[in-house]
Amino acid sequence: IGKTCLISKDDLPANTNQALAILRGYTRHILPQFLTYQLNSSISQVVKSKARGGAMNNISLDDLKKIVLVVPPFPEQHAIVSKIEELLSDLENGQQQLQLAQQQLKIYRQSLLKWAFEGRFGYAQRPSSAIKDSELPKGWKMKELREITSVLGDGLHGTPKYSDTGEYYFINGNNLTDGKIEVKGNTKQVSLEEYEKYKKPWNDKTIF
Repeated sequence: IGKTCLISKDDLPANTNQALAILRGYTRHILPQFLTYQLNSSISQVVKSKARGGAMNNISLDDLKKIVLVVPPFPEQHAIVSKIEELLSDLENGQQQLQLAQQQLKIYRQSLLKWAFEGRFGYAQRPSSAIKDSELPKGWKMKELREITSVLGDGLHGTPKYSDTGEYYFINGNNLTDGKIEVKGNTKQVSLEEYEKYKKPWNDKTIF
């Protein structure tokens, strides 16, 4: 509901069912691109407000026919479409640059950690697994992970009873993103009762 698509020659020939409305504007009155952009803006909210139905919401063709549009002269339509496409292009380029910067930052972060523990910061020249105590700077020691942790275990073995109205999120590996816990749309929830049954003694020194 409210989604639009401007057909191009590359899409043809094609058929559709009754779930889509087909609009063919009078080209002497309105540019197809202008009509599409206008339908994609505030008009789409009008469309959604009139939606009704059961399993699949829809609106009637009569409701569509009554939607009021702004129709400026052709030169203004061309100018508006041109400006919108220019700004959308700038936005898309900005999004691509942001994605590239995020990828580069992630790679740099991984490299930085790798360098730190390969001795590139001046305190060792080999991976930690090949270093002896005698080769470390004064005061440094080699320890197994179990020697320096108070708890080393895992979470729940099995599946808890999920609840759509649960007060607690059930976290797994899919929720760990760049060193943080990310609650996603598909993150499961559990009730207070389930939480109390399976909770672990975590604190602000806990690492997942």
